[in-house]
Amino acid sequence: MTMGRGRRVPTPVEGEWTVTGTGTPLQFIAAEYIGDDLYTYGGGTGSMATQLTRRMAKSESSFTVLSATNPPSLRVMVASCSANGKFYVCGGRRNPSGAQVTDNGIYEYDPVTNNWSVFATMHVGSYGHTFFYYRDTFWYIGGDVVNLYRMDPETKVFSQYGPNNPAGTCYYTTARVIGNKLVIGGGYNPSNLIAVFDFDAMTWSTVPGPGTSFYVQTGASDEYYYIFGGQSGGAAVKTAYRFSPSTGILTPYPALDLLKALACSGAAMKPGRILTLVGGIDQAGAGNSNVYSTILP
Repeated sequence: MTMGRGRRVPTPVEGEWTVTGTGTPLQFIAAEYIGDDLYTYGGGTGSMATQLTRRMAKSESSFTVLSATNPPSLRVMVASCSANGKFYVCGGRRNPSGAQVTDNGIYEYDPVTNNWSVFATMHVGSYGHTFFYYRDTFWYIGGDVVNLYRMDPETKVFSQYGPNNPAGTCYYTTARVIGNKLVIGGGYNPSNLIAVFDFDAMTWSTVPGPGTSFYVQTGASDEYYYIFGGQSGGAAVKTAYRFSPSTGILTPYPALDLLKALACSGAAMKPGRILTLVGGIDQAGAGNSNVYSTILP
């Protein structure tokens, strides 16, 4: 336990969820760790989208709004990652409901200068997808992008990497890298498949997925891909699943069922297998103000 603003800040525990702070009740918020500090961008409620940048420092239990310069336009459902001490957001929609505009921009936030800048451009606009850093460059998949795309570090141009993804469209989930494999599952996928890409063999494989829940939250340990909550039948659920890319086996994992039904949260992974969930909505459709963390087994 550490001190923050006069109170003790809970420390994540392996194999169980802990309330580690107070967030903001926004849906589809981007959340990433830079070092020990948790940053968020955007998110929205109803027909309102935001463009705020927030930070929860290691010793704090709540977020501070940063007066960042040149932020991207108002948006939700962006993909995000952190790399080399910076925070990146990719694509997204300008409004969470109603008239929507899909973006193809990739933006970089530097916490040292507190400034956003244009970093690169996707080959097509997308939302509800995944953006990640692996093997010294950036990648994206999901949402409006069925296949895996890799950025040329010299030109910052993205092109398809490997064969077509046999699972097809997969929205509202986050792919994770485990060893030399990329796993994407849960979310909205009409085929209800989990897809695994082997970066060394350059091949895809698929197994049946967990069902029809979408707007899920995901995380990864050294061995497993986890799928948490999401929305099924119009209401949030709290069910957890665990998938092993080495065995291809997916099982319910009730030991890590969420403390409350939750969908549309930002999900940030931190070295040490720490997963943190920020924002989202509960079973009644109300905004979630808690920050939940766990250490994934």
